[in-house]
Amino acid sequence: MEKISSKKIDTILVDYLKKIAGHFSVLAIKRHINKHAKEIYDDSDTPEEWIASMRNLVDIYEYQCRSKPDQALRLRRLHEKWLSNKNHYTPPPQKIDFLIK
Repeated sequence: MEKISSKKIDTILVDYLKKIAGHFSVLAIKRHINKHAKEIYDDSDTPEEWIASMRNLVDIYEYQCRSKPDQALRLRRLHEKWLSNKNHYTPPPQKIDFLIK
């Protein structure tokens, strides 16, 4: 087997995920994400295999929605969860009030 560069692998992966995104409805991908999330309790896959599959599904969903949340939004969402229930969620490692709108 010939060695393929990581850039080539990335290109093939992106093209493959975009092709899959074009073949399935958003609802079908949402259902698949939900089904796959429940499979985390199964021991059929290694954590790496499960994570790779879930990441592929999330990437497909992002392509379908033409949206990729930036890091600031992801951080703000974590912070909002913590603010909603400080006894249940983990606090941020440093003060991040500048993210709150």
